[in-house]
Amino acid sequence: MPTKFTDDSIAYVELYVSDAVPALQTLTAALGFSARALAEHPDRYSVLLSRGPTRLIVTEPRGQGPVAEWLAAHGDGVRDIALCRSDLDYVADHSRQTLLPVVGPRVDAATGTLHAQVGGVGALQHTLLCARDGTNMPPGSDWQPLRTIA
Repeated sequence: MPTKFTDDSIAYVELYVSDAVPALQTLTAALGFSARALAEHPDRYSVLLSRGPTRLIVTEPRGQGPVAEWLAAHGDGVRDIALCRSDLDYVADHSRQTLLPVVGPRVDAATGTLHAQVGGVGALQHTLLCARDGTNMPPGSDWQPLRTIA
């Protein structure tokens, strides 16, 4: 699943859904995505899908937690649009100056990805990934590759 990302490319889109099974069935059977990796947390699980260079993350809550709270407030939908930037520090500082909420930049312990998170419109957030750090997995999870059948 190696993909080379450049400035302003979309690294992935994360969807929060109350029931991952029908979402995954639609994305794989009807739209041709393939499941590539799984990440499990006490309060949620996520599946990383890809089709060519396009990557989606489908996240479902397990009990209570931030994902369940977000879904209760907003329903199923896009939670995060991750963008690649080589000037991550500049973009994070500029976002702070425009009074957007910013977390980071920081290095993700699980993936080694340098990233920041910036508030977007409404409940949307943007994860900004360093386009030149060479990592390929989304931050925030210990992704376990899924075996695919060719």
